[in-house]
Amino acid sequence: MGPAISGEVYQVSEDVAIQLASTLIPEEDKKAIINALQELDNSPLFPDSEPGKVRIDVRQVSALQMEQLGISPEQISLAPYCTYQNPENFFSHRRAKQGKVQWSGIVSMGNGV
Repeated sequence: MGPAISGEVYQVSEDVAIQLASTLIPEEDKKAIINALQELDNSPLFPDSEPGKVRIDVRQVSALQMEQLGISPEQISLAPYCTYQNPENFFSHRRAKQGKVQWSGIVSMGNGV
């Protein structure tokens, strides 16, 4: 999956993180969802110095969702490229401050190689 903005620089509100995390963690208590997400192996959540904000790796959330659907981690590949941090190679709506939301993805059947 990717390239995409990396979790280290993708700041979102805790509410957005909770919405994403609730697809992984069936919990009603919002604080419990955040805590449970932080405790996951390969947690997609990163701390942020701004109150009410966190940083989240959406690619990692998607990978965890696929694992919950029964896809083995060996079949999931995350591109190491950050669109925000690599302006010479990628456009970033967040870096350009255009305020648009654009999400897309490609799922393919691997050839086993």
